[in-house]
Amino acid sequence: AISCDIPHTTCSTPGTASKWSYLFVDMGELLHPFFTGTDLRNVDLFSISEHHLSRIMGKKEYPVIHSLVTEIIEEMKRKESGYELIVRGLFLALASNLMRIAAAGSKKEDQQPENALVIAPALDFIRYHYMEDFPMENLAGLCGLSPTHFRRLFSSVMGTRPLEHLNATRIRKAADLLRMTEESVLSISERVGFHSISSFNRHFLSIMGQTPRDWRRQMSILKDQSVFKYNGWMYAEILKKK
Repeated sequence: AISCDIPHTTCSTPGTASKWSYLFVDMGELLHPFFTGTDLRNVDLFSISEHHLSRIMGKKEYPVIHSLVTEIIEEMKRKESGYELIVRGLFLALASNLMRIAAAGSKKEDQQPENALVIAPALDFIRYHYMEDFPMENLAGLCGLSPTHFRRLFSSVMGTRPLEHLNATRIRKAADLLRMTEESVLSISERVGFHSISSFNRHFLSIMGQTPRDWRRQMSILKDQSVFKYNGWMYAEILKKK
């Protein structure tokens, strides 16, 4: 498993020929309709962590993961009737197993409270309306809670305050736009809901660790080093020279 933002290539063992297949997917968007309540924060964290993920999982050590990935690839190749639904279900099983592996060493006290389902309407609203202006009190109303109780419960479940979660969502969307489009920083900041470029820059630096322009420049460099530059194939000797 590897993030799309990490430059990578594929090499065969000297003297052999290997065939490689890739699966590209936005796991957060794919899984969101299936999870509510105590799973919502896990899915949100999974969506963030997939941009920093790099892990080799072999068939012997992870047979279930290997089987699911193989089935997904085969379904995508055959594209028989109903394959889209089957692939979605297989990805759901794959993501659930990956989250189980990631949580294997977690402590019981780190698990989410049972009443986390209460804030699901607020998380849904933020996900689809993050670019809009709305008071945090509206989120409390969607959940049927007083503003004070809502803020307390939200922080308990998500580990951050509602406004901080909203701004983090906006910044992650902006990071994607900076990487995938040629829009100006100002245009992107307004598109994701910021009306002040200074506020956008400040939040971006705090969350991403870089200014928007530095982030875009780094992503541009990684894009130039991507596997597509070499048509997907390189020899180990060439890699060493690079």
